[in-house]
Amino acid sequence: MTSAASPIQISKQQLDHINDKLKYLSPEEILKWAFITFPHLYQTTAFGLTGLVTIDMISKMFPESSEHPIDLIFIDTLHHFPQTYDLVQAVKEKYNSKIHEFKPLNVQDDIGFSKKYGEQLWETDDSYYDFLVKVEPSQRAYKQLGVLAVLTGRRKSQGGARGSLPVVEVEETSGTIKINPLCNWDFKQVKNYIDENKVPYNALLDLGYKSIGDWHSTVPVAEGEDERSGRWKGQAKTECGIHETSKFAHYLKQQNEANDHVSIATETKVEAKVPGPYIHRITSFPALNGQRTLKWNEKVRNLHDKYGPIVILSPSEVSVSGDHQFINDIYVKNFPKSTFYANFTNHGGKDNMFASLENDRHLKYKKLVLSLYSKSSIFSNKNPTRDTIVEKVGYLRDNVYESSVTGKRPDYINAKSEFNQHGKGHTDNGKWFNKSGRIANLGIDVYPLFGSLAMDVVSSFELGPENGTDLLLFPEKRDIIISHRLQASMSFWTTLMPRFWVWAATPAILKASETIEKWHLKLYQRAEENVPKFEAGRNLTTLETFKKNGLKGEYAYSFLTDNIFAGHETTAIQLTYMTYELSRPKHHYLQKLLQEELFRTFGKPRDKNDLIKDLEIVDKLPILEAIFQENSRVHPSIPGAEPRVTNRPYAVTLKSGGKVVLPPGIIISTLPYLMHRVESVFPESETFKPERWLPYEYENDADYEKRISYQQKYMMPFGKGVRMCLGMQLALIEMKLAVANLYWHFNSKIDQDWCKLTQYDDSSKIANPIKMGDSAIGANESDEEKMAMVDTYTTRPYNDECWLQWYEN
Repeated sequence: MTSAASPIQISKQQLDHINDKLKYLSPEEILKWAFITFPHLYQTTAFGLTGLVTIDMISKMFPESSEHPIDLIFIDTLHHFPQTYDLVQAVKEKYNSKIHEFKPLNVQDDIGFSKKYGEQLWETDDSYYDFLVKVEPSQRAYKQLGVLAVLTGRRKSQGGARGSLPVVEVEETSGTIKINPLCNWDFKQVKNYIDENKVPYNALLDLGYKSIGDWHSTVPVAEGEDERSGRWKGQAKTECGIHETSKFAHYLKQQNEANDHVSIATETKVEAKVPGPYIHRITSFPALNGQRTLKWNEKVRNLHDKYGPIVILSPSEVSVSGDHQFINDIYVKNFPKSTFYANFTNHGGKDNMFASLENDRHLKYKKLVLSLYSKSSIFSNKNPTRDTIVEKVGYLRDNVYESSVTGKRPDYINAKSEFNQHGKGHTDNGKWFNKSGRIANLGIDVYPLFGSLAMDVVSSFELGPENGTDLLLFPEKRDIIISHRLQASMSFWTTLMPRFWVWAATPAILKASETIEKWHLKLYQRAEENVPKFEAGRNLTTLETFKKNGLKGEYAYSFLTDNIFAGHETTAIQLTYMTYELSRPKHHYLQKLLQEELFRTFGKPRDKNDLIKDLEIVDKLPILEAIFQENSRVHPSIPGAEPRVTNRPYAVTLKSGGKVVLPPGIIISTLPYLMHRVESVFPESETFKPERWLPYEYENDADYEKRISYQQKYMMPFGKGVRMCLGMQLALIEMKLAVANLYWHFNSKIDQDWCKLTQYDDSSKIANPIKMGDSAIGANESDEEKMAMVDTYTTRPYNDECWLQWYEN
């Protein structure tokens, strides 16, 4: 969940009634009740014995689940024992659990903490220490994750203030509901369960530690003492502040309110200044439902049109737009990612670069492979990537020639749309195909064709040319593209409602997900058995690079799967819309301009096997570059929001001229789809006009460069900043070389057996914009209706197909 939800209101009378009903239930029965009753349920744990029992019980409640069904929250104080950190990893591996780790703000280790706050702060000011390492991270975790209810590991038998602990309690200041499922068990019952069920536990337990916290405030327990007597030995203290409201936390809140600084108490006050619909202030439902029903990007656009540069989307989320400074502040200056991304793990919850939330963790991963993806490495003659791209583009050209130009190998598989439920042939088994009776220049579905190109290129890059896919050579294997597309259609459930993913998935999607998992693992197994031989000076493959740096098996595969999935999908979308735009009757002049540029630069092809291979020249062709820039502006593969989280107070100017200061912990984003359509920067912003990327008549070089530089400030088709798309350079040259070779040999038109071609009279100077969302679909008959962009995080053509005819030049 990416945004804080409204607290569940429970009166004291209701709470007493609930506890009266639950007090005689077993822990398993309490856990089942909690799972069914509370949305946004998490377990907060320091991996003590009781928490470990809870984790194991939950896993046994859902034996069919490949991932642990309830996410864990771990507050890393930076002062845990090494054995505790070892246990965290062991739990993660045994239970496939997703663990959200939160540290004190702006420090990464105990040394940095001491430098910032002083040596041994737990001795000089223990309340302040508790707030910094436990209370504040806990509050931040609950806020960022949208926590309404948490499972804890507290029990009555632990003594102290816990002696009268109920099953359910409500946190005084935040309203968070805390469920203590094992509150009635004693230490012996807990330890017996651990032993009988072979649950991993902290190695310090065998050394006499029964309750384990920070190393500086935990000692072994003597025989006969309360199990928590080893915590804060000799101090009149039994809690750290997470489970009771510390005096210092109250004091700090009062100070923050006075200074208009960060605090949970001031959050509502600050957000009240942000314009937007009232319902967005009290619930996340409109935002969630808008994304579920594929209407959210357009909804956010309308909100900005009405309210200005900043609008509230949910109680703890805002959208900003209209000013390139937002891109710079949020993405270039690198606000941390929101939990939206955390669910992009693969192979049983294994981490990867895209899913990593913390900036330091992302940077650590990126440094391992950054040099592989650099433009110089991709273009280098020493590495196989250059030859691979040229070879695959040659296969692409051959596919177009054989399936469309000569008609020798018609695209019957895609015409039937057996697995594409949105395709034209899905209901008539492909009878529509070639109704006009052409012998040559048949229609071909370029969407899966470009997906095959991208899959062959990216898999060869990641695993080595010998181990990549060969979809361009074998069309019968391309159903894996459809499987990926089916799984991609679940992005809302993957990112925002993962707990209900299995419930929401159709049988076809469940099968596709299983197929993809097996397909990827088989691909990697082949690469493990067939390690490419490299000469001195050549790069290792991505897989071998990860292995060299200690990431092996599924821990490495998760990175590869993310790269392959995203790399082939976004490239296919870009190439599909680019060739469609060039094929529209109003844009045939652009084909001619591009072909003149190609002929002028390379001459005409000597024969059908001739290939443009010079990457450096292709990369700098002005007209080709202009077409690419305009296509990525109008049809960004990812038009949806890239949510980040403010980690410092952030001021935004309102439409009225006033200012609002967002506190840390607010989810903030901008839509590439909207930034690319700022009218003052891109006049007639909805229309496809590559000319805006070329020099205007009478415009000198300095003015042209200044204008292009300013336009680029609003562009983010590959993201922006240190977290922008790692494979951008690979994708760009792959796409440019593909389009250059296709239009060097051929010209294209829209297949009128597939759709009604939109007609224009002579007075129409420009083609209609291709719109986004259901409202653009109309009767779903014309080319412009069929190519409407789906309103989601990663877009695609509404019908998941695009049929073009190709002719020799």
